Amino acid sequence: MTAKTIRGLSGGERFLITCDACCAEIAFDVRKPLGTIARRTEYTSGRAFERAARSKGWTCARVNGQGQDLCPRCTRRQRGADEPKPKPIEEKTMVQKTEAKQALRQPSQEQRGDIIEMLVLTYDRKAKRYKGADTDKTVSEAVGAWCLPGWVAEIREANFGPAGGNEEIEAIRAEIAAVQADCAERVAGLGKRLDAVCAAIGPRAARI
Repeated sequence: MTAKTIRGLSGGERFLITCDACCAEIAFDVRKPLGTIARRTEYTSGRAFERAARSKGWTCARVNGQGQDLCPRCTRRQRGADEPKPKPIEEKTMVQKTEAKQALRQPSQEQRGDIIEMLVLTYDRKAKRYKGADTDKTVSEAVGAWCLPGWVAEIREANFGPAGGNEEIEAIRAEIAAVQADCAERVAGLGKRLDAVCAAIGPRAARI
């Protein structure tokens, strides 16, 4: 039995329900009406208190020694275990998604021809780079008609050569190198002038 009447600290009777899983308890004070038989009152009180326990989330399922009385926490845990687990994603669905990714939009025959014509004009095969400031993106924009830069890159790699930058990139790098060399030269010159002045002043220069 997990439900019984006990004697409380104040001397009155209490109806105690114990969880069969974790031994948690819930108790209710028993107030017997006058002129009633104790056994009958205990039975009536037990029914009433079981209903009260259910309203607080308990499961009172013990009947004739069968079933379990469970507290709210164990009730939720048991219901969670009884709930059907989600079905694993079917392999067919994964295959369909993979096929959809592979079936990307491809350029039309006309677009391929336009891309090749633009690459002939803008790509330097010997230098293995674009002329001027052109790139895969500028070629796709020149072709228009929703042309993708990825299409240009694919056709360029297969028929012309690697990306390799362009003339504009090389010009900028050369200009940066020239500026760096000029700055280094000027810094060296200023350093020599400073050394000459310090030498003329003598030891006092260290304190200036």
